[in-house]
Amino acid sequence: MDIVQDLEARTVSVSQERYILDATRRFDVHVENAWADIPVPAPLAKACRDACPADVEREQYADSCRIMGGIIVHVASTTRPDVAVGAQIVSSAPPSAARHALSRRILGYLARTAALRITYRGDASSELQLAFSSMGGDDGDGGRRAAQPWMAVDADHATDKSCTGWLFFLAGAAVAWAVRAQPLPSLSSTEAELYGLSTAVCDLLIVINFLEEVGFDVSTAVPIFCDSRGARLLVADCAAPARTRHIHRRWYFIRYYKDANRLKVTEIKGANNPANFMTKPVGGAAFARDRSRAMGMR
Repeated sequence: MDIVQDLEARTVSVSQERYILDATRRFDVHVENAWADIPVPAPLAKACRDACPADVEREQYADSCRIMGGIIVHVASTTRPDVAVGAQIVSSAPPSAARHALSRRILGYLARTAALRITYRGDASSELQLAFSSMGGDDGDGGRRAAQPWMAVDADHATDKSCTGWLFFLAGAAVAWAVRAQPLPSLSSTEAELYGLSTAVCDLLIVINFLEEVGFDVSTAVPIFCDSRGARLLVADCAAPARTRHIHRRWYFIRYYKDANRLKVTEIKGANNPANFMTKPVGGAAFARDRSRAMGMR
């Protein structure tokens, strides 16, 4: 990792440029990355998820898929949330020609964007207040709490087993993030979103405990941006119990910490949710916008 601190600008930037370039040269994708503008195209993601390779194909691609998958997971977990959904897809699929192609695509994107840094800024209050206003969200007090950490959560219900993604923001960029496949199929998009929200709350509590241990003041409720109206209504206790008994425990878990003033679930439009690119293939301007927010790029 390469860490650069600028005391005058009050920034700390982290990258893995050298590691990425060394890894991509190993698979000769550094010379063919001109096409890799986004890490995960939707057709390649679908082909990877739907692949049912025969034993011969599994054996043929086993070593290369394992090594490339390990590289992608390491980079996605450390400094590059923009490839987190790709890491989840390739690590959960069996070795196949489709997984091999997607892995090379992601490595090509990393080689093309190896110089990108995740940047944390000392002027976090202005950054977060700008984020609140640009996302169409309201932190409940006109932006006066913009210096507090915040979180964005999303769940993708398009697959058989939904996928949850979340970003925890502090100092103008994401300091923690994760993409996880849900263990069971959901009966509705609301259930998938509520499951994802409860998973994010578990991780939120861990991050808050760590921040408090190192002396950070997290005395006010942390905003969690969620674009699901159904999940927000459940948290607010405004949903029909007859249709939600099977997810009551997760609902109660979120309600408990909401009533304890540890968090508050805040509305955000789906198109503005920074966690969108954590759960599904996103391209074009939407991907560039989400990447910029997650990595603190100006």
